[in-house]
Amino acid sequence: MKKQLFIRITAALLISSACIVTGCMSTGVPPAEKGESVFVSGENKYHAIIKIAAVPEDDGEYDVRSVYWFSNWRDGWTEVRFSASGKITAQRTEKQTFILHVTEPVTVTVPEQASLRYEDTLLEDDRALTQMTDRWDRIEAVCAWLSQNGLGYEDAAAALPGMTKKKNRGKEYPAVPDQFRQILETGTLKRDWQECAPLFRFALDLPFDDEHVLSMNWRKEK
Repeated sequence: MKKQLFIRITAALLISSACIVTGCMSTGVPPAEKGESVFVSGENKYHAIIKIAAVPEDDGEYDVRSVYWFSNWRDGWTEVRFSASGKITAQRTEKQTFILHVTEPVTVTVPEQASLRYEDTLLEDDRALTQMTDRWDRIEAVCAWLSQNGLGYEDAAAALPGMTKKKNRGKEYPAVPDQFRQILETGTLKRDWQECAPLFRFALDLPFDDEHVLSMNWRKEK
């Protein structure tokens, strides 16, 4: 037991050290393609690095092409670039940061590239993309069900027993759909939550509008 705890602590320290050195970014997933401008979020409620890649247009707007995500958890990280659409404008401030405005809602569709780490195991390329695509499908399905029932991120754990150790404190929730029962029983959804719970919050907030982007400070990477 002590040996397993030592291994977990060591792995967590190594991952944390890597994040400090690299700015919490692996090198497996480029955030943008050639010719795209990249806006990087500051501190946000997702505790994640979010990058919006967009192509500048003649009228001053930016055509959003992808959204990059990077978040840590205790034993690893989740890094993914999603295909996206929408339009934004960018206003430079005196502090050389940017205020983004959404002129057409920013919608995220499917993962394009991914890199996933669990302790000392790193998944990249097709294997990581397949796993991330399956995970995103499950997250979207759960979030759609939560939204349809007027539930939010704070309700997710209690509404889906087995996803976490959180107990239902007396609030009544709708019956769990059959489509979720197997992934709850096998622990698949529990792993989704453990490894990237912030992505559930992110999915529930989509599509992004002014309220979401204005709550973050942005800087231009290129």
